[in-house]
Amino acid sequence: MPKQLEIVEQRLNQVYASWNQLSEEKKRQKINLILPFIQITSYLTALAAAPRLNFILDDFASQYSQFYGQDLRRMESSDLSRELMNRLTARDINDVTKTELLGYEKKYIHAHNRMLFNYGRFLDRISKGLTGEKRDEIATKIAEILGSDDAEEVATGLVVINNSLELEKNSPMLTKDDLENHALLNQMSNYLQNIAHIPALLLDEGKSKAVIASMQSDSTNLRVKRDTVLSHDFTALSASLKSCDLVMQVGIETEFLLHPLTSNDVEPTSSNHHKNAVLKKVLADLNARRKMQTKYGLEPTVSAVGDMNDFFGEGEVTSTGAEEKSLICRRDFLLITRDIAARKPDLDPTKIQQLVASFTEAETFFYNLFFLDNVPDQMNICMDDIYDPTKTKDENFSNVWRLMEKGMFHSHLLDMIQVHEVSFGPYDFSETITKKREALDQMRQVANQTECSLDNPNVQLNLSLCFQGKNVLQPIITRDGEHTKIEISQLGVEFIRLLQGTVVQAREIQGLLRNQTEISAALDRKKFIGEMLQGTEYLDINPKLPAFLNHKRLAAKNQTIRVSAINDEVAVAEVRLVGNNPHFAVFDEAQNVFQSGLEFIPEALLPKIAEKMQEFLASKTKEEIESLSKQMVLVRSDGTIVGADPHVISGAINRDDIFARPSTVVHKPTAPRDASALIPNPTQNCFLNV
Repeated sequence: MPKQLEIVEQRLNQVYASWNQLSEEKKRQKINLILPFIQITSYLTALAAAPRLNFILDDFASQYSQFYGQDLRRMESSDLSRELMNRLTARDINDVTKTELLGYEKKYIHAHNRMLFNYGRFLDRISKGLTGEKRDEIATKIAEILGSDDAEEVATGLVVINNSLELEKNSPMLTKDDLENHALLNQMSNYLQNIAHIPALLLDEGKSKAVIASMQSDSTNLRVKRDTVLSHDFTALSASLKSCDLVMQVGIETEFLLHPLTSNDVEPTSSNHHKNAVLKKVLADLNARRKMQTKYGLEPTVSAVGDMNDFFGEGEVTSTGAEEKSLICRRDFLLITRDIAARKPDLDPTKIQQLVASFTEAETFFYNLFFLDNVPDQMNICMDDIYDPTKTKDENFSNVWRLMEKGMFHSHLLDMIQVHEVSFGPYDFSETITKKREALDQMRQVANQTECSLDNPNVQLNLSLCFQGKNVLQPIITRDGEHTKIEISQLGVEFIRLLQGTVVQAREIQGLLRNQTEISAALDRKKFIGEMLQGTEYLDINPKLPAFLNHKRLAAKNQTIRVSAINDEVAVAEVRLVGNNPHFAVFDEAQNVFQSGLEFIPEALLPKIAEKMQEFLASKTKEEIESLSKQMVLVRSDGTIVGADPHVISGAINRDDIFARPSTVVHKPTAPRDASALIPNPTQNCFLNV
């Protein structure tokens, strides 16, 4: 009987062969499906566990270069070239510069794929730097899986070895450019998830066959659907909370992607509007990365872009030809230009038309959402630096208009590079699921009306708990000379532990956990309280580390439960790193698998939180709860909280298996580009048919 790792190798070859026998067109269509298997191939060759798999890497690199003009083996090749960056810094912007920039349209995807392809090479370099006991432990573990007949031992062992090499911690020793570095650190949970999922999938004969069937199918984009039926009644919990003078609220944050439902009819080479939209996307991440570097006192390695107008080609819009040249559909073009003209009556209409004609799908969607719809105010939807529902529409528009004038609206709609993030609420705990569903449904309706698909929305639950009107999670900072101390209440710690236990209990829910082996908790030492901690041991910035790695550590980005202070009165325990991660870079034009943690995780977790909260309240008197609220617990200098020790996950996590799902569900409907549609009229409680 072959060893289990030999079976993994054999089935990797079969999966690759199923992709490799396709036509070039089909290979491109299935490129997103094969990429995680390329990462596993790279990983196994680094362990000297499957040297025969090197053929796959060589062959794939050659074909990728042929398809996309990119050499995956060559690092420091994803970001704008140094010479081009210098020209941007000097504002030497001409037709040659613009043409070169357009060539970087897919730079983030290529950066991400370089990480996948070279994953094993990175780990090999790290392992060669190990000494002593740790090196011996890893060598022993590799020997164990090489000779193992146990599938679970092999799958688990590969995860243990991968985690032991600490790629994130050791990332500074790897040669890569700034964009590649950001791709690695920003998407680490996805790389870890591949190691945890793909080998186990290949060791299952039925699932391995399902992968091959997916490669060979004619399916397009798939949506993973889960049961979201909610039968839990929160009435009893609400009564128990009220009787103890407790109020529990939930805010929701979600990140998602926007994809156009239809291809654009305008020929890119002849459309300055198309070029302008691409330039917005190419340059959008520069300020975000520069801001991160300056935030941590590091020398910026990227240029600043404060005004996009220098990059844009001359507008092709006249008062009679605007609709024909516009990138966006006629309905949206008319509605948005009319709305801006009504708000800016003294502005030249041609200028408005030129601006809107180059809107990206993100600008179109969010303008509709925030200024042509009542959804944000009704559902308390907020977007940092863009829309605050506590302000008037005119106040929010004035802020956005300053960005639009400079062509910077698109870049401010992004969370770092490619996803968009909004928050809902906060809502009373008992109403959260109902409100969330309504908000998501309405946002999807707006997306469909603007001919976009709202894809891969994930979720972060932000829970606050107040006793007698006082937030029990609020960090208390005291300074005595050079000594600084942070504390939170013992009642807050009990709540954090309750959430930790809930997430551990939910490990059997398919698709909920990523790659966590333990559920830990820590304080975000950067958000809101960062300035108060300057110069203290709580905010120790390591200048030898990349800015984003400093940020992840100080902001507790790797913690499943993160305590964050929002302002002087509100702090929340964030349940994060659950469900899907939309930051994973993929080719939009190829087959994708779309999932939605936002659709099922609140339904899965909130009832479990309610049950544990009821158990806690039943075990305590009101006097005991008051006593816990007065007891203070230390937050250590590394952000961890005394008493909120990591909860270790015992037993297997129920991994998500997208390949076992039907592969015939078409995700994106076809919508005519100039279709008339019913959309909410911003001034009346009715619908306007354009």
